[in-house]
Amino acid sequence: MKVNQCKHIVYVLVNVLKARDDLRYQLAFLSSELREMFENAPIETEEAHADKDSDSDTSGKRKPIEGDCPICFMEFEPLKEKIVWCKV
Repeated sequence: MKVNQCKHIVYVLVNVLKARDDLRYQLAFLSSELREMFENAPIETEEAHADKDSDSDTSGKRKPIEGDCPICFMEFEPLKEKIVWCKV
């Protein structure tokens, strides 16, 4: 039986953790591989977050916040939590 890696996990490995090419499509990881991925993952400083929060450029088109989050399937609660969205 052929098993493929979940595209969402691949997305995180490639775009968030910036994992090495040879690790990106594995279905399982050794403890040492996981440690390496997390140790080498890009870390954003609090200053970087402060700069992003103060950015007043809202020229990106944003879809209305309604229904469930397409990633975690939980209800959006904009009054309780700040909703982050891509401005690209």
